[in-house]
Amino acid sequence: MNLERKLRRWRDAGLIDESISARITAFEREQQQPMAMYALIGLGAGTLGLGLISLVAANWERIPAALKLSVDLALGAALAALIEQALRRPAPLAREALITIYYAFTLASLALLGQIYQLETPGYQALLVCRP
Repeated sequence: MNLERKLRRWRDAGLIDESISARITAFEREQQQPMAMYALIGLGAGTLGLGLISLVAANWERIPAALKLSVDLALGAALAALIEQALRRPAPLAREALITIYYAFTLASLALLGQIYQLETPGYQALLVCRP
C-alpha cells in the first residue's frame, strides 16, 4: 500500500495530524534506498566477473600454476583491503557489492586449489562445513 494513501487514511481517521504526517514522510524519504542502482551495480559486477572468468578460461592451460596461485593471493588481498576501506565509510552499496564479489572469489579459489593440486574430493564438499 502506498505510504501517502496510508497517511491520508490515518489523517482522515484522526489518528495523526498534518505535522506528524510530514515528519513520517520526511523520515521515510531519508530511508529510501536506490534498488535500481543496487540491481545495476550487481549486474555490472557480475558481468565483469564473467568477463574475467572467460578471459582466464580461454588461456587456462598456458598459465603456470605458480602464476595462478600468485594472482589468486594478490586478488584476495586486494579485495580484502577494499572491503576494509568500505567498512570504514558510509557506503553500504559498495560494501555489499565487494563482499558479494569476495564470496564468489572464495569459491573460485577453492576450485583453483583443487585443480592445481588435483584433489580427488568432489567439488561440492568444499562448500560443506563437515565431511559426510
